[in-house]
Parts: sequence; C-alpha cells; structure tokens
Amino acid sequence: MKKIQFFIITKSVGIYLNVLSYVNLEVAKNKAYELFSQPRKGRIKKEKMPKTLQNVTYETFECQNEKFQTYIWHGNDEIILLVHGWESNASRWKNYYFI
Repeated sequence: MKKIQFFIITKSVGIYLNVLSYVNLEVAKNKAYELFSQPRKGRIKKEKMPKTLQNVTYETFECQNEKFQTYIWHGNDEIILLVHGWESNASRWKNYYFI
C-alpha cells in the first residue's frame, strides 16, 4: 500500500510541475528548486550508519549561500566525483570499492 501511495504522490508532483511549466515556467522552476534542493529533515543515526560512510572524512562547504556535504574516501591520487539525487544518500555507492 505504501508503494502505491508513494507512486501516486510522486507522479502527482511531477504532473503538477510539468503542467505548471506550460503556464509559468519561472514559477515551475522555482517550485522545483524549492522542493528538490532540500532533502527532508532527518539524519542517519551513528548506530545505523552504513559501512560505506564509517571510514570517511566529512567536509561541508558553501557556494552561493547553499551548503554542500562531502564525503572523502582516501586512496590514491585519482579523484572521482560521485553525485546522488534527491532523497538519496552517499550509501548509494556501497557497491563500489573504496580504499
């Protein structure tokens, strides 16, 4: 039942933003930015921290008044940028091998 509700809500938001973009693109853009630039409240508790995030260096930086959380896995000199989407988190990369 929850999956069906989530699907309906998600699709409704998408349809709303798409229709709004035909009526007023600027308003649609601002609403989408408001909605998708801020994750919902809540944090992962230390005891539930995925293994992927247990041995990392955390850094937060600010750009144009927006804060960005970064996680750094130390390894060799190669740098790879991994970016996840809205309502996701860095544990998404757990299937990758970080040294």
